[in-house]
Amino acid sequence: SVFLFAQIANLANALGYGPFADFAESPAAAVTGLQVFLLVATSSAFVLAALVHELSDREQVERALREFADTMPQLAWIVADDGTVEYSNRRRQAYLAPATGEGDLDWNLLTHADDLERVRAAFQAAPDGDGVYECEHRIRMTDGSYRWHLSRAERLESVGRRQWYGTSTDIHELKVADQLKDEFIAIAS
Repeated sequence: SVFLFAQIANLANALGYGPFADFAESPAAAVTGLQVFLLVATSSAFVLAALVHELSDREQVERALREFADTMPQLAWIVADDGTVEYSNRRRQAYLAPATGEGDLDWNLLTHADDLERVRAAFQAAPDGDGVYECEHRIRMTDGSYRWHLSRAERLESVGRRQWYGTSTDIHELKVADQLKDEFIAIAS
């Protein structure tokens, strides 16, 4: 805003209406010029204040963050300490879960049975460590197939309670390629 104020002053001076106009030439013109300058500067300050207020409006910030999360190719989620999913982005539509509300993902139903205990153990151990959860596991898709994902989350304090903010990234092709490479090496040896 200081930069904007200085630019307005320089422009007004160039036009002969700024705060540093030559008072000796015409005191009345200088006073009028100063009034115009102050009006423009004050208007600019009000516009800046309105923009800051608009950006600080909680609903708009939340909406912007949700829109951002919906553009991500990953499943983004917020989970309570007890494991209840409190938010998930639109990517949840690709997973086997009813799309009826915010907390409609149930990790017990989504996670492959062979991976479920490992996922639970990693999630439960994370608060005792560095507060970071990371686990590779299979997640059930709407077509009934399972795809490998890398899930990562951090436990943060928000609105007076702790929640996990995380993503699950589809790594299925990488995992399958790695398994094929291991099989090839085993056969070749």
